[in-house]
Amino acid sequence: MAANCLRRAILLFLCQASLYRAEVLVVQADTDVNFYVNGVETFPDTSSPVLPMNGVRRINMGETNVRIYRTSRTLNQGDLMAMQVNSRLASVINVTDALGRNLEYPAYVGVILVAEEGSMSTSAFECSTQREGTDDLKTPFQMPAFNDSHWPAAFEQPEGCCPWRDPLMAWERMGARWLGLHPSTFGGNISGPRDMYCRYTVTGNELFTRLPLEETRLASVNAPELTIVEVKVSTSISKIDVSVDRT
Repeated sequence: MAANCLRRAILLFLCQASLYRAEVLVVQADTDVNFYVNGVETFPDTSSPVLPMNGVRRINMGETNVRIYRTSRTLNQGDLMAMQVNSRLASVINVTDALGRNLEYPAYVGVILVAEEGSMSTSAFECSTQREGTDDLKTPFQMPAFNDSHWPAAFEQPEGCCPWRDPLMAWERMGARWLGLHPSTFGGNISGPRDMYCRYTVTGNELFTRLPLEETRLASVNAPELTIVEVKVSTSISKIDVSVDRT
């Protein structure tokens, strides 16, 4: 019940945000993140609760490491998103399963992201431990001029790798994936580096061009276009009004 409410809350938050020109992104890191757009740091919106839960329960910024970012404008094709991600966790986390067994899991650094205009964290991102360029200017990783041509694709961490992250499984039914570094780069460290840097260049100017492949592989060109007109959230029911393009 709580998981369904939280998933719906994330979707409703993004639906409400789509009524405005600025783009909203929901980001969660394990455990800290600095977020940049075209080289400029964007700070999380702490002026309002992160996720409204049916208009009654609210998860506040201080109660979770989910962060809401609002860009000054809708992101366009070619815009650069960059993230510095850091983990403050121990290298191994003890988790007690449903049978009472105490299991140990490597605590990988990781991040997950979804944007209202369709961009989601997948292996289309690139992640590395390199913070600055090797050029004479030592260009910082978050700058558009940084050369990331040698960076590997981000590693999509498998489901179940880190059960402490998302106890309500709010991200379970979304196309976004937890991203990290490939385990083959860890050397003798079971949990890998505690810092990583990720970059992603926005593709396309339409929502369908930005969605992960699994979100669009069953799409039909004959499907009608839906436009969100209004979102209403009350105590017991949430209502989304849409218009349908029948042309």
